[in-house]
Amino acid sequence: MEADNRQLLFEKYLDGKLSPENLAALQKEAENDPELLEELKLTRGLIAGLRVQEKRKVRAELTELYNASKDAPAAGKSKTFPYISYGIAASVLVIVVAVVLLYSRNSALDKSQELFASYYKPMIVQSADRGDGDGLPQALAYYSNEDYQRAAKSFEAIIAQNPTAIKSKALLGNCYLLLGRTEEAISLFEVLKNEKDPFIAQYSHWYLSLAYLKAGRLAHCRENLLQISKSDMVHSDDASELLTELQ
Repeated sequence: MEADNRQLLFEKYLDGKLSPENLAALQKEAENDPELLEELKLTRGLIAGLRVQEKRKVRAELTELYNASKDAPAAGKSKTFPYISYGIAASVLVIVVAVVLLYSRNSALDKSQELFASYYKPMIVQSADRGDGDGLPQALAYYSNEDYQRAAKSFEAIIAQNPTAIKSKALLGNCYLLLGRTEEAISLFEVLKNEKDPFIAQYSHWYLSLAYLKAGRLAHCRENLLQISKSDMVHSDDASELLTELQ
């Protein structure tokens, strides 16, 4: 990875603007690059430190505002802020609390996206049933080449002709995940996890958990992961590990 490109990726990483796909690619490269891996560790440490520092700063400001309004004289003016009335001080408190809550939610979403990128691997299907349709080879080619936009359209066309094409549906769910159409992926996998085909059912259960994770719906994610971890499904070990990460 060139130095300029690496710097750009790190800046986006620090800003929380790195897409799950690029984050996954960065982490994959880091596995074979000790120097990059060390830089990622330092970056994660920096992010964690900044978050702690920012939370402490906001908490201190919130306490100062609260004490100022509590100890203000009867005239309705704050000692610390003599030109700010109780109403304005209260409004400021509301805004600060909202910022804290929003910051906490964004931090949780950032963690969800990072975990999704760490655990997600595209479903691999070399072939599917003949009944899936004549367009399947082309759809699989698009999918293998990571052209998920065209792959999604091809799988959608196959499913329109044959609503029972469950492998195409599972692959379409993966396309939706990678295209940011997470809720559509959730809808697909919710149905597919109950299929009689054990391959489709088990993989769909796992991808449903990851879809919930990406959407930030952690209660549903944990519920699915717990079911997988207590079973003999393909991803039971991964589910147990991810559950630990989410604690």
